Amino acid sequence: MGDKVTLFDGQGGAWCGVLANAGRTAQVHIEDLPPPLNRSVELFLAVALLKGKALDAVIKCAVEIGAAGIIPLQTQHCEVRLDEHRAASKAAHWRTTAIEAAKQSGNLAAFSIRDPLPLSAWLAEESEETLRLVASLEADTPPLLSSLSGHPKRIEVLIGPEGDFSSAEYQAIAARRILPVSLGPFVLRAETACVYALSALHAACLRGD
Repeated sequence: MGDKVTLFDGQGGAWCGVLANAGRTAQVHIEDLPPPLNRSVELFLAVALLKGKALDAVIKCAVEIGAAGIIPLQTQHCEVRLDEHRAASKAAHWRTTAIEAAKQSGNLAAFSIRDPLPLSAWLAEESEETLRLVASLEADTPPLLSSLSGHPKRIEVLIGPEGDFSSAEYQAIAARRILPVSLGPFVLRAETACVYALSALHAACLRGD
């Protein structure tokens, strides 16, 4: 008892206090309310479902980098297929993973993880305040940071599966006028592309580019 602790609700609220009782139920005397952690730009990663523990690793990195959330997507070439029950179970696991990453990193800002949804459902969502980007391997695609014109309040960057998007999916993405961007001259694994894109965009937003 007497240890200083920080409580947080996963939605951006945090409280600093002292542990008063560490029995079966803990009691904390609140001493301070840290200022809210506001983001100038909310950065989201829309990513195709990745196999194994790859998405867990991406979520941990996303929290540490300072992203606002993850949108898991079911695409045609995903090797992972989830029914409704497994999708809900996976989403609960990913949220626990995000909480653990928040504790480790000290980033207590709000971080959301949606239940997995089809790519088509994500494409149907539109907002004038959101800048949407898609990582592309096509020749002559402009570099990632060249897309940051104006002052978007929210950025969503789309990363495909290891097998890439299908031609039909690329057509649907283009029809929504989602901007294709390059992540450099090399072919990156999906999880590497996620971390690269989040890191570069977050750094640019901090600089105000």
